[in-house]
Amino acid sequence: MGMKHSSRCLLLRRKMAENAAENTEVSSPPSQPPQPVVPPKPVQCIHHVSTQPSCPGRGKMSKLLNPEEMTSRDYYFDSYAHFGIHEEMLKDEVRTLTYRNSMYHNKHVFKDKVVLDVGSGTGILSMFAAKAGAKKVFGIECSSISDYSEKIIKANHLDNSKTCLHVFSHG
Repeated sequence: MGMKHSSRCLLLRRKMAENAAENTEVSSPPSQPPQPVVPPKPVQCIHHVSTQPSCPGRGKMSKLLNPEEMTSRDYYFDSYAHFGIHEEMLKDEVRTLTYRNSMYHNKHVFKDKVVLDVGSGTGILSMFAAKAGAKKVFGIECSSISDYSEKIIKANHLDNSKTCLHVFSHG
């Protein structure tokens, strides 16, 4: 899958800091010896190699259209049909728990409200909103991951008429 976004950010920040350190002369007080300069470590190059010549998405759109017929919009929404992007977000415990806790600790904000979750993906935030007390939650997802989010919502018993989680798919 390649390097995670946070790892790329850390590498970029480290490289920027090293470049800034090279361009800035630091003067030490006379009581301290000068710090040794550590040469920067080489940064590993990441190359993306596509497994298919045109690298179309693997969602519904790639099955319906030729890669030559797909627009940038089709590629964008189809890219969210991949499990990998959703798996990475769900495995980010800090991110997921922060969303959950912010909703659960502010139930008064969600109580009896109608919530619209645009780009609902797997439906995790929609389910958090429902469990936080929302009267109705509408989750809108334009990629074919919505087929799975409907199953996930049903498996969590949140597809009842009271909560009424709806997921619409593009294509």
